[in-house]
Amino acid sequence: MENTRVGPFLIVKRLGKNRRQQVFHAQQTEQQRDVALKFIQWPAKVTLEQALEKVQREVVRLKELRHENLARTYGAGVHEEKIFFASELIKGESLAAILTRRGRLTTDLVVEYGGQIAEILRYIHSEKLVLGRLTPEKLMVTADHKVKLIDPRVARPNRRRWDAPKRPQPEVAAYLAPEQFTEGPSANADFYSLGVILYEMTAGQLPVEPDTTGRMIRNKKNLASPSVGEQVMECPVWLDKMIAQLLEPKPKHRPYSANAIVLAFDEIKKLDTTKKGAAAHIAGNFNPLNAGRDKSEAKRVLGKKSSARQEPTEPFYQTIPFLVGSLILIAFLAIWLALPPNAGDLVVSARTLVASANPVDWETAAESMKRVKESKSKFAPEAEELYLQAKRNALLDLAKRGMKNRTFHSPATRTFVDAFAFEQDGETEQAKALYVELVRTIDSAGSKAHIYHEAKARFGKMADKIDLPRSEKMLLVLVEQVKQARNERELLFAKRVLTKIYVEKSGEPEFEDVVDAAKETLDLVQQNLELLADGKPLRPATATKNLESASELPSVDSAGQSEKANPASGEDGAPPASGSISP
Repeated sequence: MENTRVGPFLIVKRLGKNRRQQVFHAQQTEQQRDVALKFIQWPAKVTLEQALEKVQREVVRLKELRHENLARTYGAGVHEEKIFFASELIKGESLAAILTRRGRLTTDLVVEYGGQIAEILRYIHSEKLVLGRLTPEKLMVTADHKVKLIDPRVARPNRRRWDAPKRPQPEVAAYLAPEQFTEGPSANADFYSLGVILYEMTAGQLPVEPDTTGRMIRNKKNLASPSVGEQVMECPVWLDKMIAQLLEPKPKHRPYSANAIVLAFDEIKKLDTTKKGAAAHIAGNFNPLNAGRDKSEAKRVLGKKSSARQEPTEPFYQTIPFLVGSLILIAFLAIWLALPPNAGDLVVSARTLVASANPVDWETAAESMKRVKESKSKFAPEAEELYLQAKRNALLDLAKRGMKNRTFHSPATRTFVDAFAFEQDGETEQAKALYVELVRTIDSAGSKAHIYHEAKARFGKMADKIDLPRSEKMLLVLVEQVKQARNERELLFAKRVLTKIYVEKSGEPEFEDVVDAAKETLDLVQQNLELLADGKPLRPATATKNLESASELPSVDSAGQSEKANPASGEDGAPPASGSISP
């Protein structure tokens, strides 16, 4: 687990885990800062590319959010087909852990924490966003009682987040508003979640205990708003009423806005100190939670300006046309400064990065070359080579260091690391078998092409010293000849030859027929070895595709040459081959 590299991050330890995500403490080596890495899952119908595109758009918005009660979002990335978010690491204890340990909290802590959570909602809602899934797991409390939202993933009002499950788990559903199971998230639904958290902090239990999701939904919709005062005798009346209003089954009966809730908490703090609400006294017992029902008084207490028209008195440089023009000019300047570097410059930089010994440089090169090779520019071919080399460097580095935690890595990566370990330990047959498995199962042009090419190269270094003919026709002749193997010695030799042909020529379009023939013959040879071991008759060989009958084929001598070909003149495109291919 420790010392596992994920892109530019080095994992330190696990922080938490649930059914849909894992969170780790990591160090961003280049910036020398601690971060929290959260790995997420996404719906099966969404591909990795689609999920990453959605996450990258989401991160752009999250990085813009700035509030003292929000953990900063630094970015997101993908590692071994797992998507992660990188955010500010908050030192403290989750509110969920505190409630598990302490049961319920004192009234002053409920008010203190509740007021800060309301501040979070006020800021998020002012940005025309909603949280949708506010739970104690997402709230971290520091040693000085500062509440931080550590998972500020947001959604648009009335639009379900793309990766949200249609039917949440009961432990999450307990905090959701009743209408949220059929509709998208909303500000009113966030208020309900705040009410559940306040109830739990005050009473030490949930207002509707998590049962089956269906029964929980019915109870939330049909039961009257629960009273925390019935559970806790010493609960102040004003806190009981606030929680009851937040937990109203119908959204329209809940508070008017997050701003009203913040004001109500301010009044509660004053009431706790002076035994009388200052704003209530000034506004004639006006209640901020009812701001929507007393709009004239609400505007006055909430500090909203009158709609009466006023004559502009500001100088020209403060007028709207001047300010709009200035903003447009600034926007154009920002766009110009943000233009990406030239593809050629990126390629030049990537050459240096790939040649570096720093894994962070390889990751940087891979990211930049991925964009260039997808651009279809004239630099795309070299970008493809540099991208593969950077990924192969990182793969070998991982294999050399050893896989501390297999959770982060795909099955193909795990197989390669195992093969490399066998190779280093001298277990060549096991290593070669795993390398062949990788070559046979991985798409040479897919997302794991770097594993395919590295496995192919390492197998080539370990393979038997058999010099193969160079022309397609001569290779097909060789496949046809080894297909005639009938005893164990010949079959084992045929298997080595066919495996070498398959691995070395796989992925080369001009040898597609050769690879197909080698694969088909390799299956036949393996079956015959098994039949031979069981004492059963061997399967007969059939003619290779695209070749005439075996009797009409030129024979191949011990040097891999056709007797009918003229090596000196290079007929059939097969120059003289050295070495021996006989068993």
